[in-house]
Amino acid sequence: MVEAEVQDKSGKRLTGLFCLDTGAQASQLSKEKVQELNFEVVRTSTNTTAGGVRAYKRVLVPSIRLGQTEVRDLHAFYIDTSDNEQIQCPGRYGAIGTLGADFLIGKTLTIDYGNWRLALTQRPFQLSAYRKVSDDSIELAAGFAFLKCQLPGNKKDCRLLIDTGSSEGVIFGQGMKRFVNLKTITRSGSIATQVGPLIPVDLGTIDWMVIGKDLRQAPATVGLCESILNSPLKTKYGIGLLGNEFMEKYIVQIDYGSKTLKLFEKQ
Repeated sequence: MVEAEVQDKSGKRLTGLFCLDTGAQASQLSKEKVQELNFEVVRTSTNTTAGGVRAYKRVLVPSIRLGQTEVRDLHAFYIDTSDNEQIQCPGRYGAIGTLGADFLIGKTLTIDYGNWRLALTQRPFQLSAYRKVSDDSIELAAGFAFLKCQLPGNKKDCRLLIDTGSSEGVIFGQGMKRFVNLKTITRSGSIATQVGPLIPVDLGTIDWMVIGKDLRQAPATVGLCESILNSPLKTKYGIGLLGNEFMEKYIVQIDYGSKTLKLFEKQ
């Protein structure tokens, strides 16, 4: 969760908590805040999340500011219904919106989970005091960032969507069920989409998993959800989510410009 400021065309400003969600294609505002401020509805559109594709109204936001980073004339969306307006994010801290991939694209996002700090910069933030654990290329598709992953019995690399909007670790959809053979179910959980009901998840262990080029876990704890995870990538790849429970062990740096993901830990 981060604190950001939005401004409408009349100059009226509103500050509130936003969910920083790399797993969302577009930024979002709650219907209540759209009605409170003077935003222009520009079109009806669709937005893709892990939970599927939904129809929304787009509004022109003249300015969204996070710290010293400002994005102007952003087309944020809101769902124009009365029965499902809650913005879903880990912890449910009363977010008034979501900052998605459209806010982050072209920048470098660095998250220090241990110290609750975040940097959003035009170039990579130098982390000389930390040991680099992983340095991998990512694929960008429709604003989403994907990382390679290998599983037992899967001859083709699957892809993990880097998803700071998910509180769980590594989660796969039903399309990967034949490769995700949970030895034992250790607990049950859920993942949230931007709108809509929570998706149930069973978590357990598999023999091994390799994230990126060489970040190997054996055994590995993963989850299997009850839905098929949607993705703009080609269907030959299986899809999963790489969420906060996995990333919070590291300093995470996502460079959307050079298409790399780096993981660091303290020396």
